[in-house]
Amino acid sequence: MCFQPPRIPKHRLLNERDYSNPLFQRKRQSSPLIRWGLLIVAIFATFVFVAESTRAATETTAEPSSSAAPYDSKAGQLFIRADNGHSQPALHLDSKVAFVVSGMVLHTTFSQTFRNPSTDQWAEGIYVFPMPEKAALSHMEMRIGERRIIGQIKEKFAAKKQYQKAKAAGQRVALVEQERPNLFTQNVANIGPGEEVTITLEYQDSVAFDAGRFSFRFPMTITPRFMPAESPMLSGSLLPKHTSESGLNEAQIQTAAQMVLDNSRPWGWSAPTALVPDAHRISPPQLDSSAQRVTQSHQIQLSVTLDAGLPLQNISSPYHDLIIEKQQQRHFISTRNVKIPMDRDFLLQWQPVAQQVPSAAAFTETLTQAVNHVDDQQSQESENYALLMLLPPQQKAPQQLPREVIYIIDTSGSMGASSIRQAKQSLTLALQRLDHADRFNVVEFNSIHNSLFSSSQTVTAQSRQQALRFVGGLSAGGGTNMAPALDTALSAPATETHLRQIVFITDGSVGNEAQLFELIHQKLGQSRLFTVAIGSAPNSFFMRKSAQFGRGTFTHIGDEKEVSEKMSLLFSKLESPVLRNLSIAWPDGISAEVWPQQLPDLYRGEPLLIKAKLSNLDHSQTVTIKGDLGGNTWQQQLTLNSQHSTSTNHPGISKLWAREKISALLDEKTRGKSESDIKPQVLSIALQHQLMSPYTSFIAEDKTPARPIKQDITSKLVPNLTPHGQKTLVYPSTATNAPVNFTLGLIALLLLLTQYFYRVRRNVELAP
Repeated sequence: MCFQPPRIPKHRLLNERDYSNPLFQRKRQSSPLIRWGLLIVAIFATFVFVAESTRAATETTAEPSSSAAPYDSKAGQLFIRADNGHSQPALHLDSKVAFVVSGMVLHTTFSQTFRNPSTDQWAEGIYVFPMPEKAALSHMEMRIGERRIIGQIKEKFAAKKQYQKAKAAGQRVALVEQERPNLFTQNVANIGPGEEVTITLEYQDSVAFDAGRFSFRFPMTITPRFMPAESPMLSGSLLPKHTSESGLNEAQIQTAAQMVLDNSRPWGWSAPTALVPDAHRISPPQLDSSAQRVTQSHQIQLSVTLDAGLPLQNISSPYHDLIIEKQQQRHFISTRNVKIPMDRDFLLQWQPVAQQVPSAAAFTETLTQAVNHVDDQQSQESENYALLMLLPPQQKAPQQLPREVIYIIDTSGSMGASSIRQAKQSLTLALQRLDHADRFNVVEFNSIHNSLFSSSQTVTAQSRQQALRFVGGLSAGGGTNMAPALDTALSAPATETHLRQIVFITDGSVGNEAQLFELIHQKLGQSRLFTVAIGSAPNSFFMRKSAQFGRGTFTHIGDEKEVSEKMSLLFSKLESPVLRNLSIAWPDGISAEVWPQQLPDLYRGEPLLIKAKLSNLDHSQTVTIKGDLGGNTWQQQLTLNSQHSTSTNHPGISKLWAREKISALLDEKTRGKSESDIKPQVLSIALQHQLMSPYTSFIAEDKTPARPIKQDITSKLVPNLTPHGQKTLVYPSTATNAPVNFTLGLIALLLLLTQYFYRVRRNVELAP
C-alpha cells in the first residue's frame, strides 16, 4: 500500500495569500522534500514501533535458557530457572473431578496431584487455576502417601504468614488463595524428590436453568488476560485507580514488577500495573495444547452423578462425548475417553421431558448446632436455609418501544482463530434480526476502538449492508482495551423514543474487572447491557457480573455450531417483556435474610433464584412472589418445608447462601462503599461458614519437617493449556507506554530534523 500524504483541507489553503508571488511559488516547489521527509519518518517510526513491540513480546515468550522466560512452548514442557542458572523441568500435573447433582445443588470434588520429577531437588509448586465464579469453596485437604491433612480457613494474611514459616522450616504445606472469584492460586511447598502431593478441594454451586434446560459449567484453563497499565481518558475524566484484592501498595507493586522482569520469582508473564497490581499473579504461562506430550500430561478424569429429581428428555455435553448409564432415578456420566485435555470448559446440560419443567421449586437445609449457655446448660439451635426457584410464564411481547441496539465486538488478539469467527457470525445474525423501526451502531475494539457510525443510524437496507461489510472485514489483533469502547457506547446520548440495549461480544480476557464494573455502574443510566461470552475458556466472572451490573443477561457461545441457537435465544429475550418490580411476601412470623436483596429483572426463559436464611420455620408454609410482567401483575406461590421434613434436606444450601452474601457485599465496593466497611463483614461470614473469599485462604500444614534446612527449595510454576481454538501461543503484552513513548520521541526528533533541513534549503534558495 503506497504512502499517501495527508490531504490539507481547502479552508486551510484558500487564505489571503498571493499565489502569484515568486516567494510562494518557491515554497510550493519545496513541498516534495516535506513529503519525502514525512515518508521517511513514518517508515522509520513504524519499524521502530514494530521492533520495540516484538522485543517486548519476545521477552515474555522467549525459549528457556539461563536468562529466558520460564517455559518452552515448542517442547511442551514448563521450565523454571534454578538458582544455578540452569533450566529445570516443572512439576507434572494430574487432575480428577467428581460432580454430584441433587436437584438444584451441585457438589464438586476436585483433586490435583503435583509430582516432583527431580532426583535431588526439593520443590514448591505454584498453580493458577480457574473455578466457577459462583462456587462456594468450603473444604481442602492435602494427602502425602498415607498422610491426610485437613485444611483450615484463616484470614488471608495470617494464612500466608503461616505458609511462609512452614515452608522455611522444611514442612510440607499447601495454601489456596483467591485472586478473583473464578481464579485461584495453589502453592504446595517442600515436595521431595520423586514425591507426589495431592490437594483436594470441594465446593458447592447452584445449577443453572435457562430456556427449559438445566446445566453447569466447569472451567479447566484460562484465556490470557490483558493488563492495562494506566487509566484511559473516559469522557473527560479519569477512570479511578483501584487497589487489588491482594492489597499491594505502590512500593510492593514496583518490587513485584522488578521480580518479574528479573525472572527472580516464578511469577506470570505480566508485571504488575497501576490498574492491575496483581497482574503477575493472574498471568500464568500456557502451553500449546497441540503438543502431544503436553496433551498427555495436562489431562483430567471426570465423572458425574446426576439426580435431577424429575424425568429427563436428554442429557448432553456440547464440547465432549459422554457415556451415560441410568440406575433407577440416577444417571452416572463420564467422558468417552477416560481422560480429556484441560483445554476448554466442560458443560453438562439436561432437559426435562415435555410438561415436566417445574414452574416453582423450593429446596431447604437445616443446620443444628449445640449452644452453651451461661448456666453451663446446652441446647440445640437450628438454622434454616432455602433455595427458591420460580419460572415466570412465557408471554408474547406487547407493543413495545422501538430499540436502539449498540453492538460492541472484541477484535483483540485473544479473539483469534475460531473466536473471531464465532463473534462475527453472532454479530451478523444480530444485524439481520433488526427491525426497520430500530436504530443501531457497531463499535469494534482492540488496542483502540472504532465506531461504524458517528451516532446510531436508522435500520435501512443501505445501513444494514454497510454494517455487514464492516463486520465482514474485521480481524483479530492487538490488546483488549475495553474501557474506551464501553464508555463510548454507554455515553452516547439516549432518546425517549427508543429502548437502548447494548450487546457486548467478547471473551472477557481482562485483568482490570473492578474498573470496568465501576464504569458500567456509573454510566449505565436507562441502558441495558447484554454480554455474549465467546470462546472455549472465557472470563465468565467478568461476563456474568457485567451483565448483572448492566441489568441484562449473560450468554456463552463455546463453539461455532452454537452460534445460531444461542443468538436466537438472546434475540428472544431482547424482544420479550421483562418481569420487573419483583417482591417477596414471607409468611407471618418468619424473618428472612434474602440474597440478592434487590431482586433483578427477569428475561424470557430465566428463573428467579433466591437464597434465604429463615428463622421460625417450624412447619410447612407458603411464600408469595409478585411482579410486573408486560403491564400485568404476575404472582406465584410455593411451599417451604419445615426442618422436620427429612426428605427435603439438601446439604450445601447454607454455603450457597453465604457465598451469595459475600458476592453482594463485594459488589457494594463498586457502588462506592469503602473496603474498610466491607472487609469485616465479608471476613465474618467467610470464617463462620468456612469459605474462601478475597480475605480468607485455605492452608493445610504437615507439622513434621521433611526437607533438611540446609537443602534449597526451587519454586516451579505449573502452566495451563492454551484454550481450544487458539492456534498459537500468544500472550497479550502488558499495556505499558514505553514503546509508544519511545516511538513518539523519535518521531518528534525526526520532524525537528526535517524542519531544520527544509529551512536550511529554503534559506539557500531565497538567498540573493
